Amino acid sequence: MLEKIESIIAKIFGAKNPLSRSTVLSSIPSWDSLNALLLISEIEQAFGVTFSDQEILSIKTIGDIEDCIRKKKS
Repeated sequence: MLEKIESIIAKIFGAKNPLSRSTVLSSIPSWDSLNALLLISEIEQAFGVTFSDQEILSIKTIGDIEDCIRKKKS
């Protein structure tokens, strides 16, 4: 799951630096609100989930994305 999330992030942001669960999303070069919305949309489509506004606001790291997906899938 983490590799798929990282792949989506790399596609949207062109991130070339190594990513990990602890990577803070706002530290990714080219991070902005439009790309953030695109990321959420891509993640929702890829994993068949829908995030609430509250969940979206709570996501700060790649690990947070993974945790939200796991909760929704369990």
